Amino acid sequence: MSQMGPRKVRYEIDPSRNRKLVDSSALPTHTTVISVNGKNAYEGRRSHYRAVALQCLYEQETSEHTPSQVMLQRFQSLQEAGIAVSVEGQRYVRQLVAGVMEDRLHLDACIEQVARRFPVDTLPCIDRNILRLALCEVKRQEFDTPIKVVISEAIRLAECYGSDVSPRFVHGVLGAALKVHAAEAPEPAS
Repeated sequence: MSQMGPRKVRYEIDPSRNRKLVDSSALPTHTTVISVNGKNAYEGRRSHYRAVALQCLYEQETSEHTPSQVMLQRFQSLQEAGIAVSVEGQRYVRQLVAGVMEDRLHLDACIEQVARRFPVDTLPCIDRNILRLALCEVKRQEFDTPIKVVISEAIRLAECYGSDVSPRFVHGVLGAALKVHAAEAPEPAS
């Protein structure tokens, strides 16, 4: 049985994205791409924010820090690394993290309903939080993100941060959970 070593994170400047994401002159005029195993973890703005939210949820769950402490520290460390997170992006990350924290019991129940053989507390922390994040984004009205986008973003996060089997697992659980969610959703009034 081989052991997996820590993932290497490489920081590099992507000249094709040489643009300013925030109005603040305190941040650099370029964005920095974080590449994990050759995949860009911050493909688009919302992808970037989802990755930051996932990192915050992971740290909050694996440490004794409060969500607000984790987000503040994360935003500061990203700024120091030259990765721009706009005010809008910070608000989006806060909404995602707060949504997951508020609805965690309900989200975990949704996961357990479709993945009965895998109790939520035994899932890898990354997979568990990717699933929570995706389900929260679908279930909460304020996000208004198409389901296909949520699924593809969750798979991308699983590819970047999870194990080799994470993308398939996340895709399968999300697909089943979203079918249940669609069946439970009320019909729109005409």
